[in-house]
Amino acid sequence: MIEGWKYPTWEQVGEHSWFLMHDGALVGEAHALTGDTFKWQCLLSGTLDTAATSIEHAKAESLASFWREQWRNLAEANPASYAAVKMPFDEIAPPTTDLEQMCRDHFNEPVLLGTEVGRLVGYAEDERDSYLIIHYPNPSEPKIVWHTCVGGYHWLDRLRGQHLVIAYNGERWDDFYRVDSDLERCGAPKVGSFILERRRPL
Repeated sequence: MIEGWKYPTWEQVGEHSWFLMHDGALVGEAHALTGDTFKWQCLLSGTLDTAATSIEHAKAESLASFWREQWRNLAEANPASYAAVKMPFDEIAPPTTDLEQMCRDHFNEPVLLGTEVGRLVGYAEDERDSYLIIHYPNPSEPKIVWHTCVGGYHWLDRLRGQHLVIAYNGERWDDFYRVDSDLERCGAPKVGSFILERRRPL
């Protein structure tokens, strides 16, 4: 944590309304408009959108916009120090056309699938679809699942460097390391080699 700097916090102000507060000031909002329409706003940037799909999504978008503005303020105040540094918000992921290569790029990494976290251990294809091969934590026996590449998964590599602590022995403990360690401890360790399965009829 940066000494003397206050981090933003969410305060619930109604059954489906939240205010993002920073140092006593209102900087963002998230509201449920109807059952499936959610609005968010960042007062620092003036950004407003009603395309969020849940209240959590609206809060996340508002908070992300807040951090973008904070970063830009720092960069403008000290351009020499920040000129060569990029924030994750500034990077646009390239379109994925090679699904096997995408899986190889994230081999042995934790990945969020729906509301569960597993470890990506390979790639598979059959006549119907392409799949991530996922090892879910299960202490009693291995739990390997083929998950469609169509969607429903989120890479967690952005957690690298978040809440970083450097241990006495030089190890770097960040949120990515913590999730990875939890998977190891709960029965989903790293595997020695990438699993590739193709089950297409000849």
